[in-house]
Amino acid sequence: MEIEEMAERISAAGSSREVIPGFLPISVDIDQDDPMVTVHLGGALDIDLRPVGDWSRYGFFCDGFSLEEMPAESAVSAVLSIALGDASVRTTGKWIFRERVLEFDIDGEQWRAFRPLSHETPLWEQIIGK
Repeated sequence: MEIEEMAERISAAGSSREVIPGFLPISVDIDQDDPMVTVHLGGALDIDLRPVGDWSRYGFFCDGFSLEEMPAESAVSAVLSIALGDASVRTTGKWIFRERVLEFDIDGEQWRAFRPLSHETPLWEQIIGK
């Protein structure tokens, strides 16, 4: 899927669904030189989607969380899952091995991305936690 099509689909779906108010407005920037699509969910979160290989797969990068290769359709669904509050973020592990996990289901498949635990909870995590 070309990055223009990816951006168009996210913009259309984001404006027609029940997006969490803290993530409005949804805007999309395209960088042809890099190439990548950056989705801005209000002022709370930016998500970068970068094509991999033949552009049928995308890397998903979100505030320290990353998934290296997702099918293009799943990457679109992942952005919408966060915007609609269907994703979750939780803490896992014990002692010094604690980390944050971003989880969402797409078409029955569970996706998880991990990042180190920080002392502050970012605004976007507070928004989807409500």
